[in-house]
Amino acid sequence: MNKTAKREEKMSVRFKILKTVYKLSGIKRMFGLPQEKLFAKAAQLNAKRGFAVPTDKKHVYTDVRVGERGHCLKIRQPGTQRDKAMLFLFGGGMVIGPDAGDRKAACKLAFPCQLDVWMPWYPLCPKYNIKDAVDMVLETYRLMLREYKAENIVFCGFSSGASLAVCTCLHNLRQDKPMPNPACILASSPGGVPHCEEEKREMERLGRRDIMIDPAFMELMKTVLSGGRTIPEYLQYPCTADFTGMPPIHFWWGSDEVLYAEAPYYLESCKKAGVEYTVVVGEGMCHCYAMLDIFPEGKAAQEQMHSYMPR
Repeated sequence: MNKTAKREEKMSVRFKILKTVYKLSGIKRMFGLPQEKLFAKAAQLNAKRGFAVPTDKKHVYTDVRVGERGHCLKIRQPGTQRDKAMLFLFGGGMVIGPDAGDRKAACKLAFPCQLDVWMPWYPLCPKYNIKDAVDMVLETYRLMLREYKAENIVFCGFSSGASLAVCTCLHNLRQDKPMPNPACILASSPGGVPHCEEEKREMERLGRRDIMIDPAFMELMKTVLSGGRTIPEYLQYPCTADFTGMPPIHFWWGSDEVLYAEAPYYLESCKKAGVEYTVVVGEGMCHCYAMLDIFPEGKAAQEQMHSYMPR
């Protein structure tokens, strides 16, 4: 089993500037709002983020229909016919949809390695629950397998999208006839609700340094994820699930984010099940620092991601 644990020690000037910008943006205050106000704000943002096929000519876009009402944006470079692809799962706490920045990030990760992008607009809470999202992503993967071999597909997710990538693979393995695993999962700051008091206390401690997420949001999502319905425990608390049979998982966390509290549990689950994994902890880094290449630490993380892509 190939395991690595690496901590990036140096903080760049560019990241320090970005950190100040995030602090001033008010994003953490939004995730600390009471439930009603938070969902109202999310609805306001999502009104401008519905599915639409981009009209620019930079890439070739296809609306892949998933089920009766689902959409997945397939993106490829003009003049190419790839045999490899990335299933990209955006973040947003399961309540906020993607914007153009998510699409650009996916392309920056996939295209240098000659991968197509498949970006499903998975259903969000509170209208839907985590099981609905997993079902949609799993069906997207089923469609991808018609065009690509499983070993040529990588799952990549950020924040709640990273957790959703893990949940989708867990759910697939529990089907009567599971599909073959993807090549690996690239999981940047996988989200999760606290499963015990010890983890909750650690989230609260890290929350004093986190510039993006209020730990109160993670507690709130405990009931929101299920949508008032019964869901499997491995979807509610994926970090403590039985990982037997899972594909290799590559993790990135910032040391100054609430969700770093999940790291020990994810890694222990990998160890127990003999799952290959790697982990990089960005010292002083924020939530999903690996998504941005405008500062050296994020660029280094993306280069690490490229090294795990199917060749």
